[in-house]
Amino acid sequence: SYAISENNLNFLAAGEVVTAVFTITVNDQNGGTANQDVTVTLTGSNDAPTITVVDVAGAITEGAATLSDSGAITFADLDLSDRPTATEATKSVSAKLADGITTLVLSADQQTAIANAFSITNAVANTNNGTVTWDYTISEGNLDFLAAGEVVTAVFTITVNDQNGGTANQDVTVT
Repeated sequence: SYAISENNLNFLAAGEVVTAVFTITVNDQNGGTANQDVTVTLTGSNDAPTITVVDVAGAITEGAATLSDSGAITFADLDLSDRPTATEATKSVSAKLADGITTLVLSADQQTAIANAFSITNAVANTNNGTVTWDYTISEGNLDFLAAGEVVTAVFTITVNDQNGGTANQDVTVT
């Protein structure tokens, strides 16, 4: 019989194969032997990447000298030959008046400026494990429409894709 824990094979990516050959020898204790090889083929399947939160919340205050914040996520993919990459997309941009309840309607240009201020960078050394950093930098002029106490909340989704059907998502919220 042959038995192995799933966890011991997670390093195999989809379609990767490990072949193990075992030789069974029967000995009659009188000088006679017979050999038979037994071949076990182990075929990998895709394991989706996982994300670990490092810093996924940003806070910017209009009028400050620096209107930027940054953070990171890390990811891991058990499949050793996978090389995940990350992309980002704007999930939502919303604004509230100073009362915290009433919605503030943003123009298309305001929404675009807020969304375009977010970017990510895949670390050059990423293999099946790695880091994705995010940066949010916006000019003071793009926030001049905000009055005291008004708040814009922008949510961006970072997606890590292993290129083999496995993905993991993490939201980053900038206020």
